[in-house]
Amino acid sequence: MGLVVLLLWKQREAGFYRRQSELAQESLNAVQALRQSEERLRLLLDSTAEAIYGLDLEGNCTFCNRSCLRFLGYDHPHDLIGKNMHRQIHHTHPDGTPYPVEECLIFRAFKRGDDVHVDEDLLFRADGTGVPVEFWSYPQRRDGIVVGAVVTFLDITDRRRAQDEIKRRNAELEMSNSDLDSFAHAVAHDLKDPLSTIIGHSLFLVEPDDNLSPARQRNAAVSILRIGRKMDSIIQELLLLAEVRKSEPIREVVRMAPVIAGAQERLADSITSSGAQLIIPEEWPLAVGYGPWVEELWVNFLSNALKYGGRPPVIELGATKQPDGMVSFWIRDNGVGIAPEHQSLIFAPFVRLGVIHTRGHGLGLSIARHITERLGGSVGVRSEVGQGSLFNFTLPSLDSKGEGPRASHGSA
Repeated sequence: MGLVVLLLWKQREAGFYRRQSELAQESLNAVQALRQSEERLRLLLDSTAEAIYGLDLEGNCTFCNRSCLRFLGYDHPHDLIGKNMHRQIHHTHPDGTPYPVEECLIFRAFKRGDDVHVDEDLLFRADGTGVPVEFWSYPQRRDGIVVGAVVTFLDITDRRRAQDEIKRRNAELEMSNSDLDSFAHAVAHDLKDPLSTIIGHSLFLVEPDDNLSPARQRNAAVSILRIGRKMDSIIQELLLLAEVRKSEPIREVVRMAPVIAGAQERLADSITSSGAQLIIPEEWPLAVGYGPWVEELWVNFLSNALKYGGRPPVIELGATKQPDGMVSFWIRDNGVGIAPEHQSLIFAPFVRLGVIHTRGHGLGLSIARHITERLGGSVGVRSEVGQGSLFNFTLPSLDSKGEGPRASHGSA
């Protein structure tokens, strides 16, 4: 009997140890399966382009993937895990003001259980630099209870750069459209008046009139010729404006003496008929620009001074080197001057102001602005009513460009 009991006990003991061994193996298999699952999840998270991190109910980091570390400039997950992520990466508004943690939109996911998406915000890297991001923050729930949040974000630096470029181009397009509207009005006005005069004078010549003397016929023909030349000048300036807006100038060393001589030759009739006195220096500083366009600058400024200077016009030309590496070329007249409220508009496209628009076609100063800006400079005006005006344009000096320009315009 005792032997039977002993055998039964041994069998039970063997079954117990066998079961224990089976349970241990099952537990080991479960642990291995869990580790494999965690490894797959980690590999999945680390393989995503999106930056992802988790938060507990205190706002501390519970996990982060490789993209998150790389984006934020950290080397190891331990650099973030356990850290309060608002204080670490989300502490300041884009405008530089402090971002109170109680207002944090990322934390709203676990504080209120809300799904949060923000198109643009700012996160801060380990080195303190701010980077624009788009982020999503979703609550983590266990058995219906919020236990934390998962945050995903994307670097939108390239997107913002593209948006800024679109805004810049839209602004340029709006300005261009505004220019075109002004252009249409100005050209219509400037061509309509002389064209009406040409038609009127032509009627004298084509309709029989016994009372039309040869002198009146000649005067009509002279007027048609004069106005035709004016219209041709308008058209040439329009073509120049189109060239300036579309063409890329060749940078070269510009010697001003021959350039100004060319401008004087083109305006010889106006200079002679007005009895103008021109004061021109013998020496000029070298500048970098595009000779043909610079000649147009001088033609426009000289023409303006001849029209609106004193009677007779006294016009002084000169140049001044500036500390910023630019040369300011200027022209001073003895005209009636320009009111202060008009000076800020003087180079606006096709604008005509007071006495300035009594003659001329309103394109010259706008063209001068476009030319100078394309050459890397600027235009300006200083004037007092009754004291004349000083117009100037700037170009890079040769010293500021080193050996960049290829060739000289004109001769020394």
